[in-house]
Amino acid sequence: MKITVSAHGALKKYFNFKNGEFLTADAPDGSSVADVLRNYNIPDGMVMFATVNGVKKDTLTKLCDGDVLVLIPPLSGG
Repeated sequence: MKITVSAHGALKKYFNFKNGEFLTADAPDGSSVADVLRNYNIPDGMVMFATVNGVKKDTLTKLCDGDVLVLIPPLSGG
């Protein structure tokens, strides 16, 4: 299946965004948000939360063809 992925902040380094802030990724049918994180070697704790099609979801959420996954890192600053 194909999903669209966007990542913010420090998470951008795990992706090769070629046109803006989104990329189209192939994922096996039945993949979860956690499966995508593993596929891109994103360490535990690097994602504060994820949205699927604009709705906050946990990492066990199964993805469907055409879903838009947005990954948000923990906030930092000083």
